[in-house]
Amino acid sequence: MHLFKTLLLLSALSACAAPSGNGNAALPSEPEVVNETIAVSHKGLSGVGGDALRYGTPRDAVIAVLQPHFDPPLSITTNEECGAGPIVFVNYDLVSLNFQQGVFVGWWFRTESALRTDRGIGLGSRWSEVQAVYPQVEEQRDSTLGREFYILDDGQHISGLLDGDGDDALVTDLWGGTNCIFR
Repeated sequence: MHLFKTLLLLSALSACAAPSGNGNAALPSEPEVVNETIAVSHKGLSGVGGDALRYGTPRDAVIAVLQPHFDPPLSITTNEECGAGPIVFVNYDLVSLNFQQGVFVGWWFRTESALRTDRGIGLGSRWSEVQAVYPQVEEQRDSTLGREFYILDDGQHISGLLDGDGDDALVTDLWGGTNCIFR
């Protein structure tokens, strides 16, 4: 069994433990980090074996570095109709990695991913938490996708969607780099 599956099982089992104290402890606002060695950023992946896998890294190198951390990909698909040109998606259970012309160009968190950005933001994070760690965050006005936000940093971006209005709205989608999003 891969390390990831073991960590996921331990995380799930720890959630079943009886609460300590008076039982009035607040629930965490975000899911536990399952794989603490890998994070995504506006530049690619970080913390992978002590190195960063930046956009532009060859696909084979990215896959080789991730192999000890993830189970094999669930699927590998291609969309020829993306606005940025054809994109190959390597779909893991937590994240989809995007490749063009054989190099890493973007990522997208899959449903219920426990991965986080290099600043601790992930699916289930509150809008107020996003604003606190990314003061440059902006809302995308008139988005056809819903309440959308983006974070620009060094010419690269992280984008996402929120489930409602107000500071307690939760992040439901998160992506960075080149993606195939039809608006």
